[in-house]
Parts: sequence; C-alpha cells; structure tokens
Amino acid sequence: MKSLTIILSIMVCWGHAYAQCDLTYGTNDDRRAIQQAMLNGSAQEVIAAINRAKATRGIRLGCPEIDYTPREPANTTRPTLAAIETLWDNVYKPGIERFVIQCPEIARGSPSLALGAYYARLANPQYFDNLTVLGEIGKMLEAQQYSEKYATAPLVATPGIYGYFFGEPTDDCALTGVAGVATTGFCERFPSLCVPYTQGLFAGQRFATTDHTNVNGELIGDIGGAGFDMGWAGAHMIEAAIQQTNPQLKSLFKQSVLLAGEWAMTQPLVTNHNYTAKLIWMLAQLYNWTGREDFKNALTDRVERNLKPGVLMDVNNDSLVDGVTGIPFSSLNEVARVPGRMWDGHNALPWYHSMNAWAALEAYVAYRDRGDIELAIRLKPYVVAMLDNLAHELVNIGLPFSSGPGSRDIPFSLLNGIWKISQYEQEAHPLWEQAVWAIWNQGVLQEAGARGLNLGLYFLILTNTQYQPLAQRDSARVTGLPKSLQTQVVNIYPNPAQHQVKIPLNNPQIKQIEVLDIRGKVLFQKQPVSEEIMEISLKMLKSGVYFIRISLPQQVIVQKLLIK
Repeated sequence: MKSLTIILSIMVCWGHAYAQCDLTYGTNDDRRAIQQAMLNGSAQEVIAAINRAKATRGIRLGCPEIDYTPREPANTTRPTLAAIETLWDNVYKPGIERFVIQCPEIARGSPSLALGAYYARLANPQYFDNLTVLGEIGKMLEAQQYSEKYATAPLVATPGIYGYFFGEPTDDCALTGVAGVATTGFCERFPSLCVPYTQGLFAGQRFATTDHTNVNGELIGDIGGAGFDMGWAGAHMIEAAIQQTNPQLKSLFKQSVLLAGEWAMTQPLVTNHNYTAKLIWMLAQLYNWTGREDFKNALTDRVERNLKPGVLMDVNNDSLVDGVTGIPFSSLNEVARVPGRMWDGHNALPWYHSMNAWAALEAYVAYRDRGDIELAIRLKPYVVAMLDNLAHELVNIGLPFSSGPGSRDIPFSLLNGIWKISQYEQEAHPLWEQAVWAIWNQGVLQEAGARGLNLGLYFLILTNTQYQPLAQRDSARVTGLPKSLQTQVVNIYPNPAQHQVKIPLNNPQIKQIEVLDIRGKVLFQKQPVSEEIMEISLKMLKSGVYFIRISLPQQVIVQKLLIK
C-alpha cells in the first residue's frame, strides 16, 4: 500500500527496522482480508480476520516495526505549575500570537497548537487571551474546506474534507513530509480530484479533495490518510465554536465542523488503525457535543469494527493473548507484555498506539457523558489497558529518545486520561501521572512546535480544573437539531453531596431518575410524581463518583454526582 511505503521510508531515516518484528500486518493476504472485512464485513468478520493475522505474527504481536532506542530513564518528579507557565509564556504563547494567514496549513500544524491554547484558556483565560489570533487560525482552516462555498459545482468528491494544498515544489506554501509526498503523488495521478478553489482566502489555489478513489473496483491512494488531519481539525473547530465569543465566528466554525463530521461518516475503515482512530476522535467529540444519533452510530461502528479488535487484551486474566491460541504475554516484545498494546507492528509504535488510545478514550467519554452507560462499561477496560500499557513502557522500560517523533502524540492520550478519567471520576492512575511527569522532565517539550499543545493539558491537570462535557460548556446550542434533542442541563444540588441530593423537576417530560455507580450499576430509580423537587437520600452510599441519569422521551441526560 502506497501510504505504508511512504511512512516507512521516512521513519528509517532515524530508526531501523526490527527484523524480529516483521510481518507488520501478517502476510499480504492477511492484510487484504482485514481491509475487505473492514470495508464490507461485520464486526465478527473483522475480528476473525485480525485474529488470523495475529496468529501469523505470533510472538511478534505488539512488536513495533522499527527500533526507537536508545531509551532514556524516567524522572517522575512532578513539575511545578510555574515551570510550565514559564515555558508557555516564553516559547509557545508568543509563537501563536505571531500567526498571520499566509499559506493554507494542514491541521496537524498551527491548528493543533492553537487547540492547546484553547485548552489553556479552560484553566485560566489569561493564559491566552487573544481570541482574535485563534479565530484567524480557525478561518485559515475553514477556508480550506471542500464544498460548494469555495469550489465550483458539481463537486468531484464528498464535501467536508479540509483539503490538502497542491502546488509546485518551488511554491512557498508547498506541503512537505509525508503529507506533501502523498498529496503530490495523488494529484499527479488523479488531477481531476485536485481542483482550484474559486472563492475565499485561497481562491485560485488547488487542493486535493479526497485521499483515495475507486478505480475498477479497487481503492487507490493513501486510503484513510486524510483522517490523520481531520481529527485535529475537528477538535480545533469544536473548541473554537464553543470558546469564540463572536457570533459569526461561532456559527462559521460550528457549521464547518458539522460538515466535516458528515464527511467522516462516509469514509472507509482502514487497516492502519490510527487513521480510523482520528475519525473516531472527531465523531466522539461531535456526538458528545450534539447528541446526534448518526454521529453515535458511525462512532460505534468504527469502535467495534476497527479499534477494539486491534487491541491485545487478556479479558479472562489467563496471561494469554485473547483471540489466538497459546501465546502468553510473557513471550512478546517488552512493550507488549502488559496487555493493551495495538497488535500490528505499525500501530504498536508508541506515538501511533497513543493516537488509538485517545480515540478509545474520547469514545468512552462520549458514551459516559451522554448516558450510554452500557457502551461505556464495555469500552472502558480497553481504554485503561491501552493507557496502562503506554505508561508502563515510559516509566518502567524507558522513554523514546528525545530527538525522535511522537513528542506531541505520546503525552496527549495520557494527559487526557488523567483529566477526563482519573481526576473527573476520582480514580487513581498514578502510573499515568508518572509517565507525563517523565515526559516533561525529559525536556522534549522545550522546543517550539505543535508538541506545545500538551501544555494546555498540563495546565488543566496542575490547576485541578474540572473536566466538563462539551455540551455543558457550550453556551449556544448546536443548530440543526430538533428542540427535543438540544442540550439540557439539570441543576442537581448540592454537588458534591453528603447525605442527600435534590433535583428540581422543572421539566414535565422527565420519565425516570436513576443513580448509577461508576460501573453503571443502577442503585436507585424513581418516577417523578407531583413534587417540584425530588430528594434522594445518599446515606447508604460510600464516598466516590456516581451518575444521575434523567430519562426524557427522546433524550437521556447524565450528570456526575460526587459524594463526600
């Protein structure tokens, strides 16, 4: 597959292939069977195809395709907030503030760094108070989106993708790296799919409008590759739509990311899990934000038919890899001896493993926040295992050398896990914290670049800023939804509570109220009668995190309850 060849050729420049970790996806026949099942098969057919490839890899399971040693020992001393503030103020904040629109940038560049600024603002708006420059970055990204707004009809591809600029190699705006090589190769082969925009900031410039095409029944191109940037774009646009204060910009970014989500639902699932994982990330956040069932269904399909089958698990605790016969975890490469690693040689690399981990995390968080407790319960063991595995590697085996890739992606999953699970659910995961402290102490974040987005998450953790679901943070309701499905927030009080909690019954459509524990077990349920306020006794419950689930005819509202 072309995309895999490109990626490997670049990685070998700084690492070397593991001879003992070949057969990255099993045999070529194995990989074709997996891809075919992901295109047309059921979840069980995908699982069966991956399990056959797992058997082919044998003790190579979870073994990364390249060597990224030497490692560095982990210094797990907790950093100070002042140290992170100093780096932010002196390196990253000034860099963002200097931004002006010049070239069309893909989302892994300035938009991902700006996402870090939005996160920083959640901890303290003074960490980045220049919403104007963040708005400019959002406008630059939105102006690349392929649709009839900027391109001539009839469109040659599905609208919604943030297009990839295609210019001459001498053009100052020409893409470089993997994205540049893939875009140039695709546009030279399929020029009709790389069109000039006729309106907007980049009128007259050509953009790739898809990452693949169908030629005689065969998909050709870097299939799924656009998902890599679409995930970053989606997260950026959602934060921009929520945090920007200008109504025109809020609407611009909101409509843009909804269109991007509709594009994402049309894209094929692919064998390279991290491509699909980025779309899982986008769809999870869109579902969490809007509550739209189509986003939920597309998300769940990708979780069940792509992400979960790719994780090496030991659900029955027999120390053997699930899905294959007689392969003990102790026989695997050192990074895979703790369950939770991605199975194939490519996604077993720690930065790609991390991308899959934060996709699983965001899906779990969306299910939890939206009240899909059963789906959340089934997925959470995968999330915890994936983050545990990554943290174990960093703390107990060692950090990848600091000059290598992954300095943006490796900490991102763990930081989000601490913020959205460990702190929010009051569930201790000390190894996750040790891992992100070690990354900070390694010094890899000291250099300017997109890796700085992680500082916003360090701020959230070190200031103990409580996570809030996207729908609760959004002061403006998402347009285009039936009124019955728009976000509602019920004021439960006191919260934290000790002996009892009160729930105002100001919505006559409330059918049932339940209290659930962190595992989703229903501890209490009651149908409202004539009272204006329902009082629930908590005297029999231990201290910890619980959830209040409020059922309406076409909506379920879930809010966290902390019992002291």
